[in-house]
This record gives sequence, structure tokens and C-alpha cells, in this order.
Amino acid sequence: SGLPYVLDLKPPIKWLSSQETNLNQSFPFTDLNSETPDQFVVRTYPQFLWLPESIMPLNLSSRINLGRCFILSLTARASANKYHIKLPEILDNNGGAGEIEETMMWFALSQVKSNVEDQAKCEWTRSNSSENGAHSSHLIETPIWMNNDWRLRWIRRMGQHKAQIQILLYFLILSLPGPQPSHPESPEMSSIKCRKRPQKKIAPVATP
Repeated sequence: SGLPYVLDLKPPIKWLSSQETNLNQSFPFTDLNSETPDQFVVRTYPQFLWLPESIMPLNLSSRINLGRCFILSLTARASANKYHIKLPEILDNNGGAGEIEETMMWFALSQVKSNVEDQAKCEWTRSNSSENGAHSSHLIETPIWMNNDWRLRWIRRMGQHKAQIQILLYFLILSLPGPQPSHPESPEMSSIKCRKRPQKKIAPVATP
């Protein structure tokens, strides 16, 4: 590519095949037939934001509602405030206001939690020592998002993903055509006919 900047559309965010198979059973949004266009935009955005690239690739979005892109765009300050202040508070309180994006976030976290639990159970099965069993129990009982190191890595990764999608949104908004110029209506022809100025008659000149 001869372009000076290239945006990577395949970030390393992937789930297990078993997690992808269980999406239809645990997906939080079910009543999709009655949603409005605004609700479709607001729901689709968190899906691309929180779900892995293997499930929601960025080039999958073929339905573009250009007029509603502005409700999703954030400033750099608002995005940083979301990931450095609001998101840690939601994780600490294990709750939130129940908004669409928060629901999608908890859905994504529940899949990550299931993955950790499965790994812990496999470790417990392979090992007969009580020490490994206690370690596995600790992994199962403690939510993964309460681990500070894991949380920092996860928030940083999701913040980068957010920045990528916001860049795409701004590029899309910048590529939108401007407002169509209003063409002035052709003035109607006047029904009043112009009167011709009477021409003066030139008197003939007498010849000698």
C-alpha cells in the first residue's frame, strides 16, 4: 500500500471455539426484530467494540447509517475518562446502570471468566497435589477482573480497540458528503409583456 498510514483490522483479540459456539445461548440481546434504527446503531457499536475480531470483524459492517454516526463518536478526553475512571468503578462495584454497552461488557467478561474457570478445572484434574487444587479453587472463586495486573492489561487492550473504532468513525464522518447545495428555483417568466418604445419616424429629406 502506498498510503502513509495503515490501520490494522485484525487485532489479537480472539475467543475459544467453544465460546463462539455458545454465543447464541448466552447473547444478552434477543428482541432484535422490534428495535428502531437508533437502537440498532447503539447495539451494533458495542458488539464491534467488546467482542473479538474473530466474531465481529470490522469489515463485517455493511449496513451503514451515516446520519447516526455522530451519536457514537467520542472525544479523546471522554474516551480516556471512560476507560480510566468509569470502567474501573463499574468493575469494582460489580454493577453499572444496565446500559447496552455495559451489558455487552459484562457478557464479554463472563466469557473470559468461563475460559479461566475451564483452564483451572483442567489444571485441577491433571494434578493430584493439594497445593495445585487450592490454587485452582482460588482461580475459580476470584473474578478475573479483580486481578489488578490482568485488569490493567485488559483495559489497555480494550482502550486501544476503542481508539481504532473511533478513528474509523471519524474517517467515515470526514468522508461523508457535505450538505447538498440548495439550487434556486428558476424565476418564472413574467406574464407582462414589455412594451416596445415607439420609434420616431424620420422625416424624409427633400432633395433639390
